[in-house]
Amino acid sequence: MDKLKVLHIHTDKKFVGAYLNFEGDNFSNKSIIISENNTLELPNIQIFSKFDLDEIVKLCNQFDVVVLYNLDVVKSKIALKISTDIKIIWRFFGTELYSLKYLSYISKEGFLKGHTFKQKVKSKLKEYRFLQSFNSLINRKENPYRLFFKAIERINFILVISKEEYGYLKSVWPTIPAFIKAPPVSYSKEVEAINYEEKNAQNKPRIIVGNSRSKYNNHLDILNIIEKYSTKHNYNFKLFFSYGKEDIYSQRITKEVSNKPYFELITDFLSKEDFNSTYNGSSALVINSFRQLAGANIILALEKGLKVYLNDKNIHKNWLINEGFKIFSIAEFEEDLKNNKLFYDEETAKHNNQNLKTFINRYTKEDFQINVKNLM
Repeated sequence: MDKLKVLHIHTDKKFVGAYLNFEGDNFSNKSIIISENNTLELPNIQIFSKFDLDEIVKLCNQFDVVVLYNLDVVKSKIALKISTDIKIIWRFFGTELYSLKYLSYISKEGFLKGHTFKQKVKSKLKEYRFLQSFNSLINRKENPYRLFFKAIERINFILVISKEEYGYLKSVWPTIPAFIKAPPVSYSKEVEAINYEEKNAQNKPRIIVGNSRSKYNNHLDILNIIEKYSTKHNYNFKLFFSYGKEDIYSQRITKEVSNKPYFELITDFLSKEDFNSTYNGSSALVINSFRQLAGANIILALEKGLKVYLNDKNIHKNWLINEGFKIFSIAEFEEDLKNNKLFYDEETAKHNNQNLKTFINRYTKEDFQINVKNLM
């Protein structure tokens, strides 16, 4: 059987390797990136400007399947212009829909202390306009979100990491496309053994808080918990702060942790080796997001033997527990900190590392490709 020709369309160079999920006997792949940065150096990837819309659409019409990574304005326009004979898969990133209900995923503490008055008003107006947009879909009036919702109507499938998240999304946005389950990792890999030596070499247990400067991390609530207990001096809390928007929120976090020896902001991008080494030597990962966030970081933490604490509102917590992992709540993080029990948990580490091996093989890249091929 002939291979399906698949075009992958990106706007962020960090995710161009995602085509590897489609690499194999079933698909012939080509990737492009839409960027105004003329200095990008990406081998074998064609670079377009957002003003090259007609040229991009013409290219799309030469393929069987188009995969849109993050449904922004330019990709929404592409979806509406290409031939209806072509199947469109939307690789869901989270920000596209979650940002429309921004206030639902930001803690009260983060909203009050991490936003200017203007940002607070703008956020409330945006959510109001989002609600109004549903009415406009019925009465056909134009509004800022019309293009986005029209594109969703055209798209054939949405690529999401779990049925649990898709079920949640469907309950909030009933018009989203049919579900395709994404592989749990972006490539086939062997699960590495836990590096016990590097963990035990730490003078103080290292606790990773959040994954970036993103407000969705709700860092302030975690910082407030840490400050409550004298046991904080027994740990090294690391915050990855090299990625994400710099604004009043990130400035507030920086101010809160300044001149406190138990906190460390990582503001430089780490090499892959240094990033992995940081996780190798850490005891726990705390992600206080109310929504799907930092999926790759969480999988890495489970592989490296970190105890993972997630917010109960995060649908990924339910998903990972359903998949057999031992995942802990933010309330349990506070209790462990209070009782000075944030030290490396070997039993949990071994369980999650072993379960990850089963988890990855439960739905492989090959399973994913067969699933996609059958749906086309």
